[in-house]
Amino acid sequence: WYYSDLGLGTNAGWTHRNIFGAGQELRLDAEVAENLQRAKSDLILPRMWHPSQTLGLSAQYEHEITDSYETSNLSLSALARRPFLELQVGYGLSYRLASVDKDELRRFNLFSAPLIAEFSTADHLLDPTSGLTLNTRVEPFTDIGKSETSFVLWDLSGRHYLPLNSSKSIILATRGRYSLLAGTSRDSIPEDMLLYAGGGGSIRGYAYQYAGELDEDDDPAGGVSAVDFSTELRFRINREYGFVLFGDGGGAFSSRNPSEKEEYFWGAGAGLRYFTPIGPIRLDVAVPLDRRSGVDDPFQLYLSLGQAF
Repeated sequence: WYYSDLGLGTNAGWTHRNIFGAGQELRLDAEVAENLQRAKSDLILPRMWHPSQTLGLSAQYEHEITDSYETSNLSLSALARRPFLELQVGYGLSYRLASVDKDELRRFNLFSAPLIAEFSTADHLLDPTSGLTLNTRVEPFTDIGKSETSFVLWDLSGRHYLPLNSSKSIILATRGRYSLLAGTSRDSIPEDMLLYAGGGGSIRGYAYQYAGELDEDDDPAGGVSAVDFSTELRFRINREYGFVLFGDGGGAFSSRNPSEKEEYFWGAGAGLRYFTPIGPIRLDVAVPLDRRSGVDDPFQLYLSLGQAF
């Protein structure tokens, strides 16, 4: 993939669906970009404590450099999942060892207990044409060495895909997210866990993390609440080509209850799609509708595999 705000990057993955001979699944994934290096392994164990329940054991290392901070972190987690019709619920434990450098180096030892619920009727992973997807996550965090660093992440997101004709060549796709960090002050939360908006998976037209408040150096400050939403009108011209028109909005805020008085950021653009057997290749160009002089570029370019959402 290539994003004009993040540069060039690539993803690679390998999966063994029966590694120990009883349905256990091993996944290895890596992502390498100019400012991001990530490696992750997942071991999925079926029929744990219940015939339809799985246990996922995960380990991840990440190093990221942004305009706001530099972070290195190691995460370990165990998450049990169980389906109920089209709903899947999950619960577990997680540990995160992180060092974050923004003006000063800070270290964190965070334990958390994630609770998730996921619902999906979407008909395709990389190019959905109908259906609804809803995801919720509640995750309390506490630092074993810093009593003031205890907070709860609340996250709700959804996607909807509506075909506008019988051939499904015109699709109205919508997406929304609301996230909240509660329980402590913003200064006590690691900078890489604050909430941000902007970029190819958020509000296109604004650089990664830049659709929000800025600090005195005009770098992203991060927030304790974030809202973003998108609408796309997708047209499939023939078997191989299509195009989209889209608009995005939202932002990241220092207030826990964003109101109409908060500054929202708006972006719009258009894109081309080339459909392959594994999914569409997308090329999007977006412009910021409320461009800030000396901060925002005239446009952003995004090239990757799969639809934007």
